[in-house]
Amino acid sequence: MLQMAGMAGAQTIKNETMEKNKEVIRKIYDEALNKRNLGLLKEYISPEFVGIRGVKGPEGFGIPGDQLIKGFSDVQWNVQEVIAEGDKVMVRWKLHGTHNGQYTDYAATGKEVTNDGLGIFLFKDGKVISSQVFTDRLGFLQQLGVLPVEAPKVTK
Repeated sequence: MLQMAGMAGAQTIKNETMEKNKEVIRKIYDEALNKRNLGLLKEYISPEFVGIRGVKGPEGFGIPGDQLIKGFSDVQWNVQEVIAEGDKVMVRWKLHGTHNGQYTDYAATGKEVTNDGLGIFLFKDGKVISSQVFTDRLGFLQQLGVLPVEAPKVTK
């Protein structure tokens, strides 16, 4: 009987931790990205996180979002689903914005973009330590007009 009570207590702690981790992800998207308060990332991203180009910590995590905000000043991430299992959280979102500024190598086009994305975040001690992000990059570039929507026809 005591063993079952101990297992139930451990499961409760695990569930509470997963719920807290899910809330961190919601705050990253709603508070840090959508409300342009990237300084909040210090609360949610571990210093051991390694982002693009090897940049560590909250700064490394924030680079892709900051690039999107600069190129799409009205960009919003609409979180569709958040699922947690153990120390991982998966989030699915729909991004929408107008390309009204320089985005990486692309000058403003004035075009609206809607894009689906999925992220899997690994947590340690309540902070994100790594992530894998998947987006429809092809569709994104086609909406900007950088790549054709139709594949070129092959002629013999």
